[in-house]
Amino acid sequence: MAYVNVVYHVKVYARDHYEYDPVTGEVYMLLQIFFGVTRVHEGTGEILHHTEVREFAGYLSSQLALTRLAVSYSADAFTKSWRISLPDYEEIFTLSVPPFNGNVPFEPNVDEQVHSVQVWMPEPTPPPVPPPPPIPTPVGPPKGPPIDVILEPVDERPRPVDLPPPVEPPQPIDWRPGPLPPDITPPPKTRETDVFTLRQFAAKWGHQIDRYALNVPLDGGEIVEDLPEPYRSFWQRLTMHKADIVFERKGIVYVAEIKPRLSRGAIGEAITAHELFKRLYRFPLETRAAVICQTAHPTLIQTASWLNVLVYVTEQVDTGQPAGLYRRIGR
Repeated sequence: MAYVNVVYHVKVYARDHYEYDPVTGEVYMLLQIFFGVTRVHEGTGEILHHTEVREFAGYLSSQLALTRLAVSYSADAFTKSWRISLPDYEEIFTLSVPPFNGNVPFEPNVDEQVHSVQVWMPEPTPPPVPPPPPIPTPVGPPKGPPIDVILEPVDERPRPVDLPPPVEPPQPIDWRPGPLPPDITPPPKTRETDVFTLRQFAAKWGHQIDRYALNVPLDGGEIVEDLPEPYRSFWQRLTMHKADIVFERKGIVYVAEIKPRLSRGAIGEAITAHELFKRLYRFPLETRAAVICQTAHPTLIQTASWLNVLVYVTEQVDTGQPAGLYRRIGR
C-alpha cells in the first residue's frame, strides 16, 4: 500500500481564425480559446483528456488578457475559473470535469499549470495461481505442398510531387541595419509573449546581428478567383506565409520562428519557413532554420539539432542549463 499522485495538467491555447461568410462575402476575425485539462492517475496509469473552446468574433489573441480566479480539485473532480478580458467585453469561464470528452488539449501559449493530489492506493490482491494446463498430445504438422513464398512484395513506391516553378518574391526583403535593438518594435498585432521573447533575444544577441527583417513573406498567398476585390487581395495577404524574423549573423542568414516555448510545432514551422525562404529568394549566402524561445525541454532541443534547427534559449532549459545557442551535438 502506498500514496500515489493524481495530476491535473491545465493548458490554455489561443489562436486567431478568420471566417468567410458566403452570404455577405465578408471576412471577419474570430478569436478561439481552447481550455484543456489532462488527468493522470499515476497508480493505475489512467489518462483522461478534456477540451472546451470559446469563440469571440471581432477580436485577436493579442487583445486577450486571461486572469486565474479560482481552482479546486480532488482525486475525482477538478474545477478552475478564469476571467477573459477583451476590449469592451469581459466574462468568466469555468472548466469542470468530469465528464471528460476525450479531446486532447493543445500545446499552451497563454496559460499552463499543473495541480496534483495524493491518494491512498491499496495494493491489489494477487489473483490465485491457476493449476498448470495438461500437457497436450503431440500433433505433427499437416502434410501438403511445400511453401516456397511466404510473403509477396508489393510495389507501392511513393509518387513524387510536382512542385510549381518558383515565382518572384512578392516584394524585396525590407532589410534593416544591425544591431538588433533591445527595445525593438515588432509589427502590429504581434502577441505580447512573442514581443517579450524577441526583446530578450535582442538583449543577448542583438549586438552580433549585421542586418535583420521582420515578417518576411515566404510565398504569394492564396488567390481565390471567385472572390471580388478588395476581398480577393485581402484574402491573398491573409493567407501569405511569413517568417517571424530573418537575420544575418557572422555571415549566415537565419530564418527563425519566435515562440515563448520550444514545441514540435515550432520546429516544424522553422523547417517549413526555411525551405520556403530558400525556394523563393534563392539566397546566395548560407541559410539555416532557427527557433527563438524563452524555455525549452532538452529532448526537443536535441530533436531540433538532429533536424539542423538551431535553438536560441533566452531564459533557461527545463533541466537548469542557462540561456544560450544550442546547436547539433551528434546523434
